[in-house]
Amino acid sequence: MSDSKAIIRLCYPILIERFNHKTLLIKLQEVQFDIAPATLTNIKKVIIEGNPERKISLSKELLKEAAKAFILVIELNWPLKYDPATNEFIKLENADPEPENPSNQAHGIIIHQDGRRSTSEKIQFIKNAKKEIIEVGIRLHTFSQYFTSRRKSEFRDHIEQLLKKGVNMKCLMMDPASEMTRLYFMDRAKALPKEAKAYEQMPQILEDLKKIKEDLNQLGHPGQFELFTYENFPYNHYMMVDPEEDNGKLLLSSYIHGIIRADCPVMEIRKNTARVTFNTYLESLRMILKEAKAV
Repeated sequence: MSDSKAIIRLCYPILIERFNHKTLLIKLQEVQFDIAPATLTNIKKVIIEGNPERKISLSKELLKEAAKAFILVIELNWPLKYDPATNEFIKLENADPEPENPSNQAHGIIIHQDGRRSTSEKIQFIKNAKKEIIEVGIRLHTFSQYFTSRRKSEFRDHIEQLLKKGVNMKCLMMDPASEMTRLYFMDRAKALPKEAKAYEQMPQILEDLKKIKEDLNQLGHPGQFELFTYENFPYNHYMMVDPEEDNGKLLLSSYIHGIIRADCPVMEIRKNTARVTFNTYLESLRMILKEAKAV
């Protein structure tokens, strides 16, 4: 494969012809390359323009990851395939015509149509949190299993590192003892009979989460793991990162009757690109937090 700088010089003009820098940042995030706006600007100054205004240091590893991400974005959005032998893009024969808007991103919102994100994708989403992570679900069963049924290196170690940095984590689940919860699951069970069993498991899940909270907080890190229950009717699953900051972000999944929660499409909303939408969901979440009870 050609060196990273050559790849970037090849890819950048293609990308910037269609995407402005803000949209390109979102496109890079879609392929799991989270890069700061200033860093992308520095890559442009150093690699493309070759005349930075000041000394800028870009590591070989950064440029290597950027080159890979640039290739992925192009291959996902154009009928092109990268040829490492020649450092060129080859047009794919018999490829579908490019749609006018080939992205699943609109107005700063990315839609993941295949549903719940993988463990590694969630770690990637929260890893740069500075102050707070908020997880709001119904049972938080999958979340609890990240701690009880996975290797520590897959999830728990990452949470411990965030707590060590002073990041607080709030987790909210429906109150197993609430009549609202029982009615919700009985209604769900009309279309998905297994939901009745899911409801019966909730007290044990809450106990598991209490134990996870106790174990993490005993470590004595600056960040705290907090657990709450709520009685509001559930409309969405939220995973929010630094919601009060300008770079806050949200993974949001709306619950759909008759569809298992893992299959509900997920929206990725960033505050600095979809501020009105982000703040609308944040306002709703604040109301849930206001009424939630600490466990």
